[in-house]
Amino acid sequence: MQRKNDISVFNSVDDFEQETAEEIVRSMQGAIRDRGIGYIVLSGGETPKGVYRRFGTDPLRQLVDWSRVRIFFSDERCVAPDDPQSNFYVAERELLSRVNLVAENIHRMRVELGPEKAAADYEEVLRNFLDHDAPRFDVIMLGIGEDGHTASLFPSTEVLGDESRWARAVNVPRLNSWRVTLTFPAINAGREVFVLASGQSKASIIERALATKTPTKEIPITLVRPSQGSLRWMLDRQAAAGLNSLNHQLH
Repeated sequence: MQRKNDISVFNSVDDFEQETAEEIVRSMQGAIRDRGIGYIVLSGGETPKGVYRRFGTDPLRQLVDWSRVRIFFSDERCVAPDDPQSNFYVAERELLSRVNLVAENIHRMRVELGPEKAAADYEEVLRNFLDHDAPRFDVIMLGIGEDGHTASLFPSTEVLGDESRWARAVNVPRLNSWRVTLTFPAINAGREVFVLASGQSKASIIERALATKTPTKEIPITLVRPSQGSLRWMLDRQAAAGLNSLNHQLH
């Protein structure tokens, strides 16, 4: 593994999944130790699946008191919770069913209400359990799309400029779909934000994102700037392939 500042590059997908899971487990242990409960946001997409499996497998499964963890989601497609495209479905299959969680501590986005009502409902849930001024999640797991989106915060969507809401409905015209997503105010209030990426297909956008000096709505991931927390990029070597052309000398 090579690391400099907030970028960690792992030699293989296996190393990426294992060490990312270990880092997040350490963060959750610290949250539970310091505040009695840990708040974690899970992401969708293909990348986190392997990390979820590590959480739910010994020995890591035994290192977290999952009964003292509250689960939230970064975003959700407007599909049934048992649909394979559902972020909740993937998390349930790969993680939630494998650890000792309290059912009441799993907070999925209830997209069956319709996108607008689901977003309002989720914001109410967040405000009930988190600080009313800012939702201080202990850990937020994010992915990155080839267009630079994260959660369901896509380029050229109106939701990118929202500075007050914590959850929003968003229509993604090019995907012809509605989704519900956390907003940047919610994400940027997090204590530790992890951006996970693996595979060659992510190399170009990661290079562009990390080369961007000023946050831009054209590459939404660049708008992830925790105000009082840390931002950590967890990459496998393929996803980091373009970084050598930048001034990132990783050791």
